[in-house]
Amino acid sequence: MKLIIFKITSSLINTITISSSSTNPPINTSKVFLDIGEKTKVKNITLLSIYPPSSNSIAPRSFHFSVSSVTIQKHRKIPLSRLPRTLRPEHYDLQLDFTKVTSKEQIFGNVSVLLESYGNSTTPYEIVFHAAANIHIDKVRLHHRGKNVGIETFKRDQRARIIRLLLKQPLKHGWYALEMQFVTKICENNNGGVQCYRGIANDDNLSPRNQHLPIISFTTKFQPSLARTFFPCWDEPNWKATYNITILHSSSITVLTNAAPLHFNPQKQRRSFVRTKFRETPPIPTFLLAFAFGPYNSLERSTGYGVSLTIWTFPEDLIYAKFAANFSPYMFDQLAKEFVVPYPLSKIDFVAAHSFPNGGMENWGLIVFQKEMFLLDSLLESNANMTVDLLAEQYDIEKTITHELVHQWFGNLVTINDWSELWISEGFASYYVNDFLKKHHPALAINEYFLRLSQLLSRQTSNEKVPLVKRFRTEAEVENAFNPYHLYTKGAVIVKMIRDLVGENNFREGVRRFLKTNAYKSIGRSALWKAMPAFTSHGLENKKLENVIEPWLLNDGIPEVMVSRNYNYGSIQLIPRSSDQNRYIIYLRDVSHDVKNSKGSVRKTRGKKWTGESEQTEIINTEETSTSFFTDFVSDMWTNSKKQEAKRKQEIGGGRPIGERKKECRHRKLNEKCWSSQEQQFWSIPFTYQLSSKTNFFGNPIREFWLHNKTVVFVGKEAQTSAVLLANVNWKYPYRVNYDIENWKMLARLLHENHLSIPLYSRIQLILDSEFYLKQSNVPEIYLYILSYLTKENDVGLLLFGLDAIYRFYDMFRGSSINSLLLLFLREIIEWLDKVMDDTKTKPELAALWLLDANRLIQFYKLRCAINLSSCDPEDKVEKWLKSGGLAEGDHYSQMIAICHHLFTRGTKEEYNMVENGLKQFNGKWTTAIQLATCVRNEDILKKVANQIIATRNAAVYTAMLQNEFTLLYNKKFRALFWREIANMPLMERKLLFSIETDQTTQVAQILVHSIRSSSELEWLINTVPDWELSTNMSSLLTGTTLRQRRPVQEVVRDFDAFNKTVDEVSEEKRATGGFREFCSFLFFPKFLALPHLYYLTAYFTVASLSFIIIAVLVFGELRNYFYGEEGHYYRFSVDTAYSEHPELELDIIVATPCTNLMAHLTGTASNEFNSVSEFKHDPTRFEFTEKEAMYWNELKKVQRRSKEGTTLFKSLDEMTFVSGRVEEGLKTEAETKQREEAHAIQLERKKNPKQSMDSGTLILIGNGFNVFHVVASNSEKNEGTACRIHGRMRVNKVKGDSFVVSTGKGLGIDGIFAHFGGISNPGNVSHRIERFNFGPRIYGLVTPLAGIEQISETGVDEFRYFLKIVPTRIYHSGLFGGSTLTYQYSVTFMKKTPKKDVHKHAAIIIHYEFAATVIEVRRIQSSLLQLLVRLCSAVGGVFATSIVLNSICVRVSTVWISTSKRMKKIRPIDRHLEIVQPGIVIDT
Repeated sequence: MKLIIFKITSSLINTITISSSSTNPPINTSKVFLDIGEKTKVKNITLLSIYPPSSNSIAPRSFHFSVSSVTIQKHRKIPLSRLPRTLRPEHYDLQLDFTKVTSKEQIFGNVSVLLESYGNSTTPYEIVFHAAANIHIDKVRLHHRGKNVGIETFKRDQRARIIRLLLKQPLKHGWYALEMQFVTKICENNNGGVQCYRGIANDDNLSPRNQHLPIISFTTKFQPSLARTFFPCWDEPNWKATYNITILHSSSITVLTNAAPLHFNPQKQRRSFVRTKFRETPPIPTFLLAFAFGPYNSLERSTGYGVSLTIWTFPEDLIYAKFAANFSPYMFDQLAKEFVVPYPLSKIDFVAAHSFPNGGMENWGLIVFQKEMFLLDSLLESNANMTVDLLAEQYDIEKTITHELVHQWFGNLVTINDWSELWISEGFASYYVNDFLKKHHPALAINEYFLRLSQLLSRQTSNEKVPLVKRFRTEAEVENAFNPYHLYTKGAVIVKMIRDLVGENNFREGVRRFLKTNAYKSIGRSALWKAMPAFTSHGLENKKLENVIEPWLLNDGIPEVMVSRNYNYGSIQLIPRSSDQNRYIIYLRDVSHDVKNSKGSVRKTRGKKWTGESEQTEIINTEETSTSFFTDFVSDMWTNSKKQEAKRKQEIGGGRPIGERKKECRHRKLNEKCWSSQEQQFWSIPFTYQLSSKTNFFGNPIREFWLHNKTVVFVGKEAQTSAVLLANVNWKYPYRVNYDIENWKMLARLLHENHLSIPLYSRIQLILDSEFYLKQSNVPEIYLYILSYLTKENDVGLLLFGLDAIYRFYDMFRGSSINSLLLLFLREIIEWLDKVMDDTKTKPELAALWLLDANRLIQFYKLRCAINLSSCDPEDKVEKWLKSGGLAEGDHYSQMIAICHHLFTRGTKEEYNMVENGLKQFNGKWTTAIQLATCVRNEDILKKVANQIIATRNAAVYTAMLQNEFTLLYNKKFRALFWREIANMPLMERKLLFSIETDQTTQVAQILVHSIRSSSELEWLINTVPDWELSTNMSSLLTGTTLRQRRPVQEVVRDFDAFNKTVDEVSEEKRATGGFREFCSFLFFPKFLALPHLYYLTAYFTVASLSFIIIAVLVFGELRNYFYGEEGHYYRFSVDTAYSEHPELELDIIVATPCTNLMAHLTGTASNEFNSVSEFKHDPTRFEFTEKEAMYWNELKKVQRRSKEGTTLFKSLDEMTFVSGRVEEGLKTEAETKQREEAHAIQLERKKNPKQSMDSGTLILIGNGFNVFHVVASNSEKNEGTACRIHGRMRVNKVKGDSFVVSTGKGLGIDGIFAHFGGISNPGNVSHRIERFNFGPRIYGLVTPLAGIEQISETGVDEFRYFLKIVPTRIYHSGLFGGSTLTYQYSVTFMKKTPKKDVHKHAAIIIHYEFAATVIEVRRIQSSLLQLLVRLCSAVGGVFATSIVLNSICVRVSTVWISTSKRMKKIRPIDRHLEIVQPGIVIDT
């Protein structure tokens, strides 16, 4: 990395100091390759484990795919099992009842399936079909020739979602009728094929089982395998059948399906329900069957081919469907004219769905669109300043409609027979969208194609290499296959390649032949090759189209061609191979000693690869002496010219030797494909190039030929030293090209001298390929020199590609020492881009190019501010920010970028104080404040913001703050403090964050590592996790371990065996009772009782007594600890991945304000999804206690006080505080009693004063501009009741920033925005008592921190705020049955605010809640019975062994003392008798 910075610095200094008119290359790089070995020492840390980074760009809006988790169900690992082919469904007679959809969310149905049996089954007693678990089948009956066929058993496979019917008689050849009666439960989760939209509940008495909102409408999306969740069927793409559908539904509801309805007589039907019968459909697969149900209004149009086209939307959305209604018939006619094959249905319906997960679904005759991608906001049409936005929005709608209309032929008329052939339908649809729209929007369509192509190449040369055709094993893999790049873009690119290889006219005839021949069939790609021209028209070789395209479908990745020239001899060497970006990053070369070891390398096989010619074709023997940059790529495949000539004679037209003709792989189905054991992928690359010794390529011939798996060397007549070579002219085919350094220099010089001489799309490819090959190589100065030509460029589309490249380059080096020098170099280019952008404002078609990629405007504005352009205009935005105290209405991105830049470069103390005050606000402005705080240089503020970021314990917040999308400036102080806070986190959390001790690297770890922009920051990262280097180099450490030096097991046992052994004469008792007998004999029958002295008896009985006492104490202690001791707990922290769950909030609160003057609702994301106003019940009551209620309340408060004494936040289940069920039920009973009494009193009051009770008070209306008014708030001046009880349950989102608000006054929520109208009536009082406030499943008797809270407002207008930190806690139970309990524990911080005098008084109770991003798993650590026995045995055995030792010591000491005493007694008389004078001598007698 340091070498790259050094080279760029040298280049910038030379470039900036020379004249701007100079066109010479920046510096001489002829010896660069030699310098690399001398100056580069890259330290091996963890690069390959986290490189390359995941793409963070915004995915384009498109059709079947969605970036949300609703569409891509990664958790569904259901296998794709093929049903037996012994039966074929020919026709479905489907009768459905939609009358219970709203009330029970159920669909009742009867289906009769006409089956054809082939009679050659290996399992003749079995019928297998699909049906999911949500389908309950009541009755099943099988007929054959008018007779019932007995069914012996009914088996359901829940995992595979199939049902097996075991018959009493074998299946014969002929026709069978399978009849079933079933009930389908819909809308239970997002896994089904029914997408429901729920509205506001009108019935206040919803049953406890059905607390969610009723269904207003639904649409279906059965692709890829969800029809089995709606009705029993054969749910595979190759099964096509006709359908007769009849639906019973409410007369006020519109019901649609694929076919048009037949005429019916409403008078013969029941009063409120009608039965609609539809025409028979053509043969379609189950995934194209569709239904729509809802209160839709229609907008009818007619096509030029007599097909009725109808738009269906909600009544309020119909005005926005005019653009789609006018464009759709025109595009339908264009497609019908192009394809010739007529559209077979009599109608086509478009439905704008409110709850559809994807952009659109091409159901035959009933296309369902996501409302946001189909309807055009009328404000864009009426606003003259929104012409660019209007054009971009119209273009997106046109793309979506065109894509789904093309599918009526590709995908519906001709259907794929396997999901591995998905590229046929999606590839042709995506291709024709671009082909047709470029006639009306040429600049938009063409530039979008190359933009998507560049994004595809970027991903297919990284770690995202994905083949276009592959085998799918699960439903989740099929859903993930709907990728905007790897399926839609790559499919369209391959289709365009087919068109370019066969010619436009031949391609059109082949498409028409394909549709006509295969109409109503399910086909594979072999049918496409039969319909298309057999041979390509590229170069002189006639290559089979199938042989050329198959490798592009089956290989992962994209190829590249290495062009290396010998300028002394005029030879050109071409090396085709798979492209991999890791080869061209200089600091990865020491990590991977060989290219083949890198991830995604051409030599690392990924499943089965396409193989073609098995031999190496001829290469002219030309000596290569040039010291080019690509000398390491030159192959050793040189052969003798005579051998080549002999081999050339053996070749045949197909390119294979005669001897290997039998080995030729026939292109059949995917599972029959021939595969080679070779590791290298085979590519057939249509290579084109131009050579020009002039400064203009126009007029020079374009040469074409095929490149296969071989190195080709040839001598061109025009390949002089000064001639420039340009490959893949006009970027016609999708592969990359790398040149030798000298050719790169000549191309760069030509761009500066006469860039118009190079074709436009070749210039785009040169920018992208130079970035790919040169940016992180050892010659980055050439890449900078190529970028500097952009000041001469006028094409807006190309300049936008240059903008992307400049932004990526500067972002990579913004934390380096060349930051300011690089900005100085790029300033001229950015100023030119600013001028071009200003010029395009009056040209909507060109200005809309900026909107093709949502990132471009943001990136360009950051570059503007980075170089201090006047168009950044930070002062005006900062002034508005200071005056308003927050962001103004409008473009928040530009405001944030300008303010952030200003704070970093010239922030004042006043502005810093404003940012610091924003950090104290825990509301929606906190996120804005914390992002702005990372832009300041004040160390105190940076410390606070770093601490708050880490305190969130949210990895998404870490990455967002570190990458800071609002500035390109590098705040080193903040990053140092951030990494310091990361280092202070517990080691376990850091290991989890960086995926240490795991075999996979998470995306969060990748983003964190790739947010680093300087070498010092890299050191901070390495020091953050001390086990980082250990974990990454573990394999090398294990490699050097010498296991042969380990000592034998016998030697280890011998060294540790320290017990004394018995002599041979004594036999050792092996039973466990032997030691116990010895111990008892020692205690009760000591052998020393025969000793003459009483001393021995006393000593041994003393030892025995002490042993008994010690054993008793130890045994008692162990038993007490086992039964009554404190249990330990094991806590494990993990990331909460269940972010899509919606825990239930249960509350019961009494407020000392009448319900008529009270508003309770949720704010934030929950208010958009759930109607909190109607979920919580408001019942009049009294605030005063009854006698029994006061007794129960006091008991609850006592328990609450005890739970707060010396407890921790996170507890196990037995540590939690519980209250008696009598208290809980008593409080609930008393509350309901007071509620009934107060309701009775209110009714009596209304009867006494009927006129006053009918007074409606104040009514507030808001108009919408169409003479229609919405009731926003109303209030009666008559306050009924003295208090209000708010209680109920409601689902909430796991997000940060939501809150529950109870305020005086009234209001109404409209689309998630609650309008509050305090002051309409009396202010009220927000004194309150909280009896219950908990999240998740109810645990009876559990006392939560807010239960038992009572707050009294003396002024009546106080504001009470509670801040809740909620942590999901899963508690695992020990015991025989185990299991776990999920609780949502939380801590509470309380704040009370009393308004000052003469200030707007707003009384409220606000409970802010925030879900933590981690989940805590608690497990009890309890000793087992076996462990207790082991401990008891250890205690007894230890005392026994100790007593034996003490016994031996006592016996030995006693024996020595007694023997010494006896000896002395004998010596004394002898001494007296002999009269020995020497006292020191002892005579032993």
